[in-house]
Amino acid sequence: MIAIPQGKTAEIHTPEGVTFALPLAGPVVRFLAWTADLGCILTLFFTLQPLMAGLFTLLDPDLGAAVSILTYFAITVGYGIATEWWLRGQTPGKRLFGLRVLDLQGLRLRFSQVVIRNLLRAVDSLPLAYLVGGLACFGSRHGQRLGDLAANTIVARQTALALPDLEGIT
Repeated sequence: MIAIPQGKTAEIHTPEGVTFALPLAGPVVRFLAWTADLGCILTLFFTLQPLMAGLFTLLDPDLGAAVSILTYFAITVGYGIATEWWLRGQTPGKRLFGLRVLDLQGLRLRFSQVVIRNLLRAVDSLPLAYLVGGLACFGSRHGQRLGDLAANTIVARQTALALPDLEGIT
């Protein structure tokens, strides 16, 4: 796991009345995790694209181009949704950098939250290199991009659990 410098924290108040603080992931480490995920997405795309668009390209080159664009969109959004849902808030890139998507209230991540934050990734990536999402991260209190704000989620750094101090207990 890669060491990540300390930064902001989010104080979470659970419905059960438990309060705890989590270290938040900054925009730079989030971008690095997305870059790792982009490698996975491009591998999937270049593997599946000839199968998906090849036949359509033979029929009509414009139709083949349209199918290629739709294939890339489906893989990009599907990759984020599938991995964040099945890996409980992580993608392979987030796992590599020790990050996890969490509900802002400390509740279990809902499927709708995963879908919303991944669909809005297209807006966050505008106009180039995540400019909108990066500005939102720098401007929001919890370092959230637009997808996180809409889905009520944060991206936190995972820390090793420490054993509680039991010295004062008699």
